[in-house]
Amino acid sequence: MKRKILSLILVFAMTVSLLTVGTGAVEPTYGDTAGHWAESSIERWSGHGIIQGSNGLFDPNGQLTCAQLATILAKLLKLPVAKDAGFTDNTADAWYYDAINRCAAAGILNGNGDGTVTPEAPISRERAMVMLARALGIEPIRKPDLTKYTDAAQVSAYAQGYVAALIEAGIVGGVTADELAPQDNINRASTVTILDRAISTYADKAGATVKADGKGLVLVVAKNVKITGAPEGTKIVVADGATGLTVNGKSVSDDQTYIVPKTTTSSGSSSSGGSVHTHAYTTFVTDWSTMTTVKKCSCGATQTVVNSDTYYIANDTDLKAFRDSVNQGHTFADKTIKLMADITVSAWTPIGQKGSQTNKFMGTFDGNGKTVTIDGIASDLDQAFGGYAAFFGATKDATIQNLTVAGTISGKDVAGIIGKGENTTLTNCHNKAMINSTGGKAAGIAASFGGTLTNCTNSGAVTTSAEQPAGGLVAWCSTSTITECQNSGNVTVPGTGNSSQAGGLCGNLGSGSTVTNCSNSGEVSASLAGGVAGRASGADTKIIAFSNEGTVTGGNYAGGMIGDAKDGVTAQGCTIRGTISAANAAGGIFGSVHGNNSSAITNCAVTSCNVSATTENRAGKVVGILGGTVTLKLTGNNVTDDVGCFSEVTLTIVGRTPNNIDFTNLPTEALGSLSGFVHENVGHRKEITVKATDNDAEAKYIYYGVNSSDDSKNYKWETESSGT
Repeated sequence: MKRKILSLILVFAMTVSLLTVGTGAVEPTYGDTAGHWAESSIERWSGHGIIQGSNGLFDPNGQLTCAQLATILAKLLKLPVAKDAGFTDNTADAWYYDAINRCAAAGILNGNGDGTVTPEAPISRERAMVMLARALGIEPIRKPDLTKYTDAAQVSAYAQGYVAALIEAGIVGGVTADELAPQDNINRASTVTILDRAISTYADKAGATVKADGKGLVLVVAKNVKITGAPEGTKIVVADGATGLTVNGKSVSDDQTYIVPKTTTSSGSSSSGGSVHTHAYTTFVTDWSTMTTVKKCSCGATQTVVNSDTYYIANDTDLKAFRDSVNQGHTFADKTIKLMADITVSAWTPIGQKGSQTNKFMGTFDGNGKTVTIDGIASDLDQAFGGYAAFFGATKDATIQNLTVAGTISGKDVAGIIGKGENTTLTNCHNKAMINSTGGKAAGIAASFGGTLTNCTNSGAVTTSAEQPAGGLVAWCSTSTITECQNSGNVTVPGTGNSSQAGGLCGNLGSGSTVTNCSNSGEVSASLAGGVAGRASGADTKIIAFSNEGTVTGGNYAGGMIGDAKDGVTAQGCTIRGTISAANAAGGIFGSVHGNNSSAITNCAVTSCNVSATTENRAGKVVGILGGTVTLKLTGNNVTDDVGCFSEVTLTIVGRTPNNIDFTNLPTEALGSLSGFVHENVGHRKEITVKATDNDAEAKYIYYGVNSSDDSKNYKWETESSGT
């Protein structure tokens, strides 16, 4: 609302010549205004308290200062009280101290870049233009063209974009057709005349009754004002907080522009309607040099917001300004950054630094459905980035949403969206970029991550030249919740060691993580390879309703879900298709499972799936090597290839038995073998519990291997049964 008022005033600004105005005051307020051409204007606005003189004099021909202009605007628009703006030459004992702070807080006034504001210096036309443009929220033109003016070279570099923008908007012009006179000053009388010509009625007294003459703008800044006799078409601007207004007997709310309607008579009645325009701010622009955000209405009204909750990125210049701000320590905690256009950048320096404790993004970034295309990462990244490169270098306690990244990204620890994310939430984020690590981790979404991923996808190829984790979504995943995410890109890691880990979703999936309703259709290849992860470990790691259709190839272990599962990984309600193969061990669900905590495979279906391993007896439709502590609840018909081999497993079987093993025909108390049961270790007593359902009686079988001279796999079995 305040910006609407100011824009109406500015129509007259900067081009007003010294017009002669009749003097209506018999006894002038000031000793130096009698007979002056601006006497009546000076008297009027002095009466409202908008202007004032000193020692009984107004000095109408004196030059206007920055402090005086700030005071006029603060009083006229009733700007709220603001904290100290930090200017060293705006001291608390100065008469203009409060006005300077109010205008600074409103984004109208900036300093000189050295901590000063020179409040008492005469204000030049160009500085006044810059102040007014900032008050209007008009963004400077990036490549201004002022060559039509013969004195364009006199416009300071900082003001050129603002001056050009104001001229383009029709708000200001030159003093002549070809002169700007940017360094000329404005005198006090001319400024007062601008106000007088712009505003015909100024209602600043609460409860006042005001008669409008219809000759110009009515500005209402007080409560419970009653306007009478306002002719049709009268424009009434109602300031924020000016509640209780009535116009010709009709209630009108605050913060709007009200146009008095035509009064018609029909059957003895008259129209009580009105042409009311309530501002709908649909365009948002942030000036990143001042960190002010301007909201724009289609009617031309604007509101400037200082310390806004939301900042807007319209182009690559804005994006880089935001990036630089984060990398200099502005975390944007509790703020939202909104992307307003598709943007392409090259030699990109990421947003946020992994190696810094403060230079991390900690706010909300809303991609707004837009795409950032990154054509390469900068080759000279500071050590503070710690080798992590992506759109964001580092985030903490942040939210990233509705963003797509495309292009080509290469570096040490690289990804499309985030290099290293701590306690970060990603929603509706998508990577289409080609990701290539030259010596570290690689992923479509985040190289190193802990937090929440929801409805995120990767379709770009992910590769690394190092024996390091790589994933379609995350390379190294700490405790996280991953829901409704998909990978269709190929993930490739070289080498045969245990650090070579690749997964359709994660290279390495950490303890306590939960993966729900996710899928992989990309090709995955590494020493440890899986549709979900190359390796998953730790108690309470759960994978629910996952589906795989991609080819998974392991130089060591491969699993349709996990290549190497250890210490408490569970799978429930998953469906595996495709080809799963490895040199050492391969399984439709887990290539290998082992460790101390209890793992489980429940109601998982392995269909149309070809599972193979080079090593004999290490390929199974469910598990290649079954070890540790495991509960199996298998679905489907009895088959003989659920498990490749058993390895020191404490096993609970609910429902059908793996490999169609018949535990009722045991070679008890003697050496012997059991059809379908291949075990690789000897000398350790382990227990197998079998029951039809969770609530049925169970049978327990204890076995231990015995060395034999011909290295055959012979076992001794003991049996005990109990009710539950």
